Amino acid sequence: MADFQRVVEFLRDLRQGPLQEVTEEIRQSATDYAALCVSANERLRKCSTFLSQGLRTEAIHLADETPNLLDLVAALDLPDPLAWQDFCQNNGLPVPPPLQLDRASQLNDAYAQDQPLEHLLAQHRLLALARGPVRQRLALLRQIAGQDVGNTTWERDIRAFEKARLKELPTAFYNAVKNRDEVGMSGLMQEITQTQWLEPVPGDLVTAVSDAFNRMQRASAEVELRKLVEPLREAYAARSFQECQAIVQRWKNIMDGAGVTIISTELTDEIRPVVQFVQEQEKREELLRKFRESCRKFAQMMDMDVPDTQLEAGYAKLKGFNEPIPEELTARYQEKLAYRQRAAERKHRGRLIGIGVAVAGVAAVAVVVVVLMTRASEAKQWADKIEQAINARSEGNLRNGEQLVEYLKANHPSYLSEPAVAAAVRHVSKMQTEFDHDSGAVQSLLAALGDALKSGAAVAANDKATLEQLASAAAALQEALTQANGAGELSWVDQDKKLAAAENQANGVLSNLQDRASAGVQAEVGQLGEQVDAIPVVPANLNDADTQLVTASGRARALRDLVGINEQAKSAAAALADKIEERRTALNATRAMAGELADIRENSGTADDLKKALAAFAQKYPNDARTADFNVVIPRLALAKDVEAWHDMAASWSGQLAATTSDAAQRRGEEIASYLTARPSSPMSATANSYSDYLKHAADALAEKGIWQTDLSDFFNNPLLTSIAYMQTSDGQRFYVEGEINRKDRRINDQVTVTFEAVDPLDQTKRMLVSVDPPTKLVTDTPVPLPHTKVIGALNDQLKGIDATNWETWGIDAVDSLLKNKELNIVIKATVVEKILRTEIAIAGWNGSNIGENYAVTLTELARQKPGDLPWADLSKNSEVTIQALQKTLGSIPSAASVREKLAMAKSALFKQAAFDIIGTGVLLKDEAGHWAVASRGKGGDGQLWTAIPAPGAAEAAAPIDPAATDQAAPAAPPGSLVLLGTVQNGKFALYETAVRGLPQGTMVYITSNDAGK
Repeated sequence: MADFQRVVEFLRDLRQGPLQEVTEEIRQSATDYAALCVSANERLRKCSTFLSQGLRTEAIHLADETPNLLDLVAALDLPDPLAWQDFCQNNGLPVPPPLQLDRASQLNDAYAQDQPLEHLLAQHRLLALARGPVRQRLALLRQIAGQDVGNTTWERDIRAFEKARLKELPTAFYNAVKNRDEVGMSGLMQEITQTQWLEPVPGDLVTAVSDAFNRMQRASAEVELRKLVEPLREAYAARSFQECQAIVQRWKNIMDGAGVTIISTELTDEIRPVVQFVQEQEKREELLRKFRESCRKFAQMMDMDVPDTQLEAGYAKLKGFNEPIPEELTARYQEKLAYRQRAAERKHRGRLIGIGVAVAGVAAVAVVVVVLMTRASEAKQWADKIEQAINARSEGNLRNGEQLVEYLKANHPSYLSEPAVAAAVRHVSKMQTEFDHDSGAVQSLLAALGDALKSGAAVAANDKATLEQLASAAAALQEALTQANGAGELSWVDQDKKLAAAENQANGVLSNLQDRASAGVQAEVGQLGEQVDAIPVVPANLNDADTQLVTASGRARALRDLVGINEQAKSAAAALADKIEERRTALNATRAMAGELADIRENSGTADDLKKALAAFAQKYPNDARTADFNVVIPRLALAKDVEAWHDMAASWSGQLAATTSDAAQRRGEEIASYLTARPSSPMSATANSYSDYLKHAADALAEKGIWQTDLSDFFNNPLLTSIAYMQTSDGQRFYVEGEINRKDRRINDQVTVTFEAVDPLDQTKRMLVSVDPPTKLVTDTPVPLPHTKVIGALNDQLKGIDATNWETWGIDAVDSLLKNKELNIVIKATVVEKILRTEIAIAGWNGSNIGENYAVTLTELARQKPGDLPWADLSKNSEVTIQALQKTLGSIPSAASVREKLAMAKSALFKQAAFDIIGTGVLLKDEAGHWAVASRGKGGDGQLWTAIPAPGAAEAAAPIDPAATDQAAPAAPPGSLVLLGTVQNGKFALYETAVRGLPQGTMVYITSNDAGK
């Protein structure tokens, strides 16, 4: 593409002056500009498409390609584009399309939106390249999605990572529990409960994490609380309110900070009396505060000179606090009363004196004064008497006080107006009010105790009362007794001791109820404990076991929280609840481990997948008994990869394992050789070598001039076998001839002498001249071919037709035809049979065919009998024994059908081994009872089970050799082997005990179709 800046600058310069005629440079620039506009619009269109699909990152990536798209569009946006379009159109120049500025604006907005995400996306890419932790990547994706609200593609990624994280959470939970990792558990708690998940988090996982988190928080809190026990004891022993209050507050802060509401009984017993002490002291402090406030107000009342009734009420209120009234306040009050009394007496005396003066004169005044003083003294005595009567609270004292008041009302009513008497009367009235209040309280308490006793006694009398009924009745009695004990001193209004009697009776019934309820709790705790203990550590059904534990846990907590049972029963129920939670934690850990084992079963499809699953389990559970076996299997999976590589290679042959041509066989042999070079320890090595040997024999036999031709052509073309004939005379002699016999006839008169060249019987490589003289005549005018020449000629012709269908059986059939031919000379037959059989074995004797075993006896005998060295022209020169021996030897040759069948079976077995038709894979694991089981994957069906094992003595795993550190190649381990482990029929596996004995768990198995590995 043209340099857009150069093109645009040229056009801008051009536009500054009047447009002149079109030059070549203008035409080229116009062409380049139009092409740039087309390219820019196309890129804008693609970016717009990306943006409409929510693929903003892809759009920006495309726009950032050189040249930057927005920079390009900004440069191409001419000041007056329409004028340039008109110029181009008028001058025959390429007209540029209008720039799609709306799409450019849309792209510019995308840049602006992407700016805050740039840092997050960079982190996202970095974590992806580094294969960072799923948790970290998921958190980052949620941040990105929060920023990039309009992009719906993030939800898909978040869901995928959430699924992956949910698989990790059980293991993370197990590790946190196992390692007592409070920080990790807190993080899990926050991640599960305070994060918005798109995928549902399993409820049992949430419960397990919450329970474990609470237990850890409780344990952590109790550690901190125990640090406060000694200071708490010291402060309580010293009855230091401030120190106790401060420590109790710290205690509360620790529990609140940890979110803990329940702690151990031991710690509860430590803090309970201190809390009660602090609460009592706080109440007393509040009481003192109110008392001091009342003292202050009372002092103000005396300063304001309020009436006596208000002063007396204020002073009575102060006495009601049962606290020592400040002496100066009491002194002021008494002085105030005395002053007012003196003032009143003075006023009264003055009034009397005035009257006395008016009536009797000055002499009588003295008498009146004496009378008044005597009356005041008597009133004071009556007031003291009343106060003394009610000094101690009792109903009798109250009645005495009332009688004195009534007496005064009846006999000395004037005394009632005396201040001291009036105050004493008010004190009697106050005691009566208190008596009425306390009497009502006694009746109320007696009623509450009566109701609780009635219900409690009925429950106590019921031998079939449930645990809840016992505990409920005990709780009601305990509540009534608590109210009675907290009501204060009421004996002064309960002279018959009814309340005490009711309390004693309630305590007796309560003791009975508590004992029975506590015993019931203990018994049920024992039963629940047995049920929990009966649940296997690794149950067959994790969900059923968890349901049982959840039910037992709920019941144990309910028993623990029952009111009305003793501390021993509570402790037993609490201990059981803790035990159950520990079992649930362990069960969840087992569930997590079961998930990992399920991953192993699910990932047995390939050696690589199984290796990752086994390694993940071993890393997460290094102390599990299976981990040692898995660590043995992991290096062995290299052999499984060799098997998979062979299977993949064999699959490419599409079931065509028989050799078709020499070239095809040779190419496949080279493929197998490369496999063996790359995988010298492969368990398929034996099969590969056998099949490779078969292919080599096939390639040699099917070559243009194969072994059949090279071994037999010259042999068959021997004139003694193909062109030998005979000339016979009238006296019965036969002379064997070959080729041109140079016959000559000499006639003398009517006698004819015939001469010809014949084969020298003493040396078949030489010729001799035969003369047939009269009267002997030639019976055959021309040479007569021997019977075997036709047969040998036919065999020689057949060599040309050997192909993929008969290259390994042609010799079998040829020998069979020779044996059936009764006209053949026995010596020649034996000679030819021996030659063909040896060639047959050389050709079809590939590793595993065992064809030589069929002819071993025959060839041994023929080698000893040496038929090729025997006279064949004149069998009479051979002894009868020799002839019979040859006949016997040839007669011992197995039938062609049997040899062909054995060869076909051997070849079928080889092909099935080579094909190794895997219909499924699996992994060997033991169940909880220790029995072997196969977890399989595949299409199923009947078949056999195989596994790959290393050679005896081979190292399980060798340290890798650094090629940069040495030039030596790592020594190859001996080839492994395939072992038949059992069979599968109708989906059921039957393992051979001796085959699986000693194998490690996690061993990968292959399921092949029936006979695939035979």
